[in-house]
Amino acid sequence: MWCDNFDMDLYKVIPDAKRIIEPTKGIHLFTHGHFYEGKLNHPSVWNGYHGIMAFFGFHDPAKPGEYWTDAPIIECTWEEVVRDAWCHSYIILVELRPIWSTCLLQREFEDIMRHIRGWDKDSPRNIKDAKQKVLVSLDKACWRLQAVQRVSV
Repeated sequence: MWCDNFDMDLYKVIPDAKRIIEPTKGIHLFTHGHFYEGKLNHPSVWNGYHGIMAFFGFHDPAKPGEYWTDAPIIECTWEEVVRDAWCHSYIILVELRPIWSTCLLQREFEDIMRHIRGWDKDSPRNIKDAKQKVLVSLDKACWRLQAVQRVSV
């Protein structure tokens, strides 16, 4: 995936994210966007009331018609979506339902990034708390995705 070599890849900075994603990582979704080396690299996004949002669906992108893009429809996995959204910061909507907002985790992302890059010597406790907040948020997102999948498929 494009972020495999990125120092802020979710799996590099929070290895426990793999455990959280494991039950859902094989779920396939459709969106408008682009690939890099066969994996999702940033879906089409639009401004919304609560931040930048991207539409995904189980059979098609589930995008309302008034949102226009010339990006092709692509298939990706939930794992790809999570790793991409972590770095790019957008709200993931699946079948028009909000699943995960990495916009709400920007402070944690930036705190972890400053710590990893040595820009800020924030206490390890604060970084541990930031990582835990991300894991809790991701766990809830995986639960929401599974709930939407149960009623949509």
